[in-house]
Amino acid sequence: MKYRFLLVLLILGCIYPSSVAADALQGDQILNWLTAKSSSTIDLARTKGYIQGILELYVVFGYRNPDLNIYCVRDKGISTLEATDIIVKWLKKHPNRLKEPAVLLVLHALKDAYPCTKQPK
Repeated sequence: MKYRFLLVLLILGCIYPSSVAADALQGDQILNWLTAKSSSTIDLARTKGYIQGILELYVVFGYRNPDLNIYCVRDKGISTLEATDIIVKWLKKHPNRLKEPAVLLVLHALKDAYPCTKQPK
């Protein structure tokens, strides 16, 4: 558990340097960009790229050290489209959390959808 927390902190440190933390994406922004009919192509692409970046960062850390996994997907991985659907559903289910940093909410959504289970030794 301690290592998972450290991984989240590392991810946040890489994605949101302290000088721009106030400008961090929030859950309501990505939910709006992914669901609004009026979203621009640029906003939609930005959000999907943002999600893809989080998924790829997981690959870097999770595959190198499975003890750092926050969520555990099946062997073939997860597509950006599948992750986006999971994230949108999770955000709609948790409207009271929409003002939190998007990166944390994305990780929570994926963790709920793909929980890690300990394998018996």
